[in-house]
Amino acid sequence: MRKLIYLIICLGILTLSSTAFADEKSYNESWCSDHNGQTEVINDDRTRVDCLTSEYAIEVDYASKWYEAVGQSLHYGLKTEKKPGILLIIKNEKDMKYYDRLMNTIKNYSLPITVWTVR
Repeated sequence: MRKLIYLIICLGILTLSSTAFADEKSYNESWCSDHNGQTEVINDDRTRVDCLTSEYAIEVDYASKWYEAVGQSLHYGLKTEKKPGILLIIKNEKDMKYYDRLMNTIKNYSLPITVWTVR
């Protein structure tokens, strides 16, 4: 019985995480297409830019992962010789606190990151 419960819990977690990934991917594909970009571009170090446009290397992430997006966007900009950018997915009003944290960090350290949001 324990094994069955454990299996059900694991399958539920996998389903939720794959749904979140698919959701993030759909935001990326739609936004990137609208901005004439290319999705999932692989760098020479095997990192993957979510959206590469003629001007920007963009990391797409949920608002709660804003701090990861900062490092990734800077790295992608360096690898591609493009400007770093972040497309922040804001699901609800509570996510605005993460947007504020991101913008305060960028401003405080004068980071050359452009930010877009999508809801």
